[in-house]
Amino acid sequence: MKAAMLYRYGWLLLSCLTGLAHAGAITITAEYNPANYVEDRAIFINTTPCAQASVNWCSSGTASIDKPHAVMISTNTYRQVKNTDDKRWGIHYLTFPAARDVSVFNSSTGRSYTFKFILTHIGTQILMDYPNMLPEQGDCINDRYSESNFASFHFSKIKESRQLSGGLCYSDKNHLSKTVRIANLYLGYKLQSPSPLLMENGVYRGKLVFLMGENKDFDLGGGTYGDTYWEVNLVITVKHQIKVEMPADASKVELKPPHGWTEWMQTGRTPPYLEGDISYKIWATSDYAVFVRCGSLSGTNCLLKNSQTGYTSRLTVYNMNALGEETMLSPVSANRFPVDKDGAGIFGKDQKIIFRIDKANLSQVLKNPGGVYTGTVVIVFDAII
Repeated sequence: MKAAMLYRYGWLLLSCLTGLAHAGAITITAEYNPANYVEDRAIFINTTPCAQASVNWCSSGTASIDKPHAVMISTNTYRQVKNTDDKRWGIHYLTFPAARDVSVFNSSTGRSYTFKFILTHIGTQILMDYPNMLPEQGDCINDRYSESNFASFHFSKIKESRQLSGGLCYSDKNHLSKTVRIANLYLGYKLQSPSPLLMENGVYRGKLVFLMGENKDFDLGGGTYGDTYWEVNLVITVKHQIKVEMPADASKVELKPPHGWTEWMQTGRTPPYLEGDISYKIWATSDYAVFVRCGSLSGTNCLLKNSQTGYTSRLTVYNMNALGEETMLSPVSANRFPVDKDGAGIFGKDQKIIFRIDKANLSQVLKNPGGVYTGTVVIVFDAII
């Protein structure tokens, strides 16, 4: 008997609690996927559909997350307008919260990063007796407006000085309507993020919760509220890319002395080395590795073979960056090359692959003249994510 009573009491308590809370939710999506290599900086692109009403509230151009973007939230807040000193019962009253940090977590690794959600604009669709523009007072500035036979659409700028701290917007044109119903709330926002170059590939998720009501995060004034809180779900996708652009004739390289063969033919002195190179461009948004695969191998060197005599010679392969710095590439282990961590990345930088026979090995080649030395070397670029 006691167990049955406890069960029933618990069910009633749960019913009361769930009956008090009504939630709305929006999902904000952003992506870092520089596959088109157009952007000259590392930045997330906002892929959230922009809210539209009877006026265009969406920014033009590339929708990077540092530009304002608009979303809509259904509110269904209703009140009778009262001419009192309490502005909450006026025709237009709206508080907005301070900027807020949100942690996003990699779905695979659990690693987290911090984004900042900042409101830049705020607006409403108000059902009223005589739709008209409501002059903003407080911390908002009228920006875009439209109206229909039964509703007014306002989208106002939040003063820059109040975007981080939160504030209050209101109007005292109470004679325009006896009642108001706030059907929708429009939010213009931007995000601050860490550089995507610092984040590994994957999908990151995070959530913010905002309360609605008197003295809450969003206070839409007196009356009844359809929702008492709403959630902002962030889904952030990181897709690092690497692209290498080689010239059309990169499949063959001829090795020569730095000043040609004339001196050797005239004096017999061994040139300092034989060398050939391939110029290429690279785009990378994460650290990357480069290594070589050799058709024939001797230790840490690829081999070239004389098809006529059978003699072989060691070949050393280097990568030269845009500063002229050389790094020897190995068939045994990969060399790691970091990208800039200041948000710049590597975008279309000119580099070279250098193939070289040093003087010691070249002396042996010249002692066994005749024939052609050939070999196969594959250069492998691999993004480290």
